[in-house]
Amino acid sequence: MDEVLSRLRGTPGEPVRLLIRRGERIEFPVTITRAIIEVPTVRHAMIDDIGYLRITTFTPFTADRVRDAITEFQQNNYRSLIIDLRNNYGGLLNASVQVANLFLDGGLVVRIRSRMAHENRDFNASRGTFVPVDIPVVVLINRGSASASEILAGALKDRGRAYLIGENTFGKGSVQQVYPLNNAGFRITTSRYFTPSDANIDKIGIPPDRLVRFPEYTEEDAIRLNELINSNRIPEFAGQNPPPTAAQIDTFAQSLEREYRLNLPLLRRLIRNELNRATFAPIYDLEYDIQLQEAINILRSGAYNNLMQNARSLRELQEELEKNLALAS
Repeated sequence: MDEVLSRLRGTPGEPVRLLIRRGERIEFPVTITRAIIEVPTVRHAMIDDIGYLRITTFTPFTADRVRDAITEFQQNNYRSLIIDLRNNYGGLLNASVQVANLFLDGGLVVRIRSRMAHENRDFNASRGTFVPVDIPVVVLINRGSASASEILAGALKDRGRAYLIGENTFGKGSVQQVYPLNNAGFRITTSRYFTPSDANIDKIGIPPDRLVRFPEYTEEDAIRLNELINSNRIPEFAGQNPPPTAAQIDTFAQSLEREYRLNLPLLRRLIRNELNRATFAPIYDLEYDIQLQEAINILRSGAYNNLMQNARSLRELQEELEKNLALAS
């Protein structure tokens, strides 16, 4: 892969000639032009007076795109903010620190502890914030939130800047290096990430302040869902009704509910996903997304400040877990 990338990369604007092979006998040339490609990493929208910000990964462009989104929220007089880090597998450490810098007024964002003490390093936020301290912030996390997204969630939580909702994160808090060895190689962990409260997140993850899980499928539910998917009923409905009305969707979803005995919001979501295949999917789903619903309820109920006052740091939560495990053994 490294050899392929070294041949493909180069000065933007230059052409690159590729030879494409399909099967054993088909080969044809394709010429492409080198360019700086920005993969969209931030999507945003207003939910009434709440700014909703979804970060899918951290690249060199992410912090600027987050700043652009917040600027738009400011123009729309937002009063609170939801940062969605679910299924964000990480990306660049510096990009995560730069995003945290928009919320934190100086102080530690993350600490890296290495095998060798002279390689230890602290990443700190600069003075001043882009997001005012009186703007309530809720962060959504789940089992797919890893690495750089855990650094951001951990920093905002430990610094008392955000309330976390969802599920325990993945627990990717290590820095690894790959070294060649003859025709193979090996990977070694050289350092680990620690949050501002000195909590190690590697293989542990970050627990939410409020646990909200999506309903688990029973074995019977899974069998019925598999039958529905393989029946091709939903793609057929989408093809026969371009585009269907809301009433048609509801009627169809209710008929599937009676036939397959599955959750109605789930069925509506499956239908919407199929209808959105040829377009951009909606930024959020208020009907099905119970974690997002809980975040909105907390921000609208006035309970946020009280919850933040009683929230504990990640280190405190880990110490409590260690104590409970010791007592249980």
